[in-house]
Amino acid sequence: MGLLDECEKLFETRDLYELLSVAKESSETEIKRAYRKLSLRVHPDRCQDDTETATKKFQVLSKASKLLLDKESREIYDREGTVDEGGELNEENLKNWTQYWKTLFHFTVDDLKKFEDSYKFSEEEVSDLKTIYVECEGDMDLIFEKQICCTIEDEPRFREILLQAIKADEVPSFDKFVKESKAKRNRRKRKFEKEAQEVKESMNDLGIDNESDLKQLILQRQSNREQQMGNFFDQLEAKYAKPTKGKKSSTRGKKNKK
Repeated sequence: MGLLDECEKLFETRDLYELLSVAKESSETEIKRAYRKLSLRVHPDRCQDDTETATKKFQVLSKASKLLLDKESREIYDREGTVDEGGELNEENLKNWTQYWKTLFHFTVDDLKKFEDSYKFSEEEVSDLKTIYVECEGDMDLIFEKQICCTIEDEPRFREILLQAIKADEVPSFDKFVKESKAKRNRRKRKFEKEAQEVKESMNDLGIDNESDLKQLILQRQSNREQQMGNFFDQLEAKYAKPTKGKKSSTRGKKNKK
């Protein structure tokens, strides 16, 4: 199956620009930024889809961005609507797309922190939140799975943003959101609290006393992670309190199979 067929099957569009949510006139920087954000949402360790589907989505998204970032391939696609179909999209070559991701984005822990600081409270974050809210039909559990750079402490702020958007008719009013029970909110909060406790215990087991030590440990282990998802994904997991692969939390480390 070709790339455009895969796009249609997995994302319901054959338009690579629509897939990345960018305009046809978008610059290379804009395409990279769009790809970075979307790749986080479909990353197999975070996506609610099953592992096989999530892996295919990640690969298709990576191949689409690579095509649009190549001047010659992009010109052919723009002119003829065709793409170079070299390479199978299967799980065995996932590491190749992972390496491509890592080559494209040279992120460090400090880079991640800078990105988070610039993203939170920004217009871009608000726009993403509204989009994800509609995609999830107001389900806050799913919203927290998809929205990047957020913790449970952001929930009151997110609710206020979304309530204002509903009031302004910018997004629809979903019962899952406006009528969410207090019990469901409390369950979500308890899951995050349990996750935080598990992380604290994991850090104690590793002899880590603070976030600075945790960052240093991550940096020391980067050279041994070439077969894992890229540095940014590993650092993202660490930022959200998942320092080891062996102790994934119930909220973010496990996929929701529905």
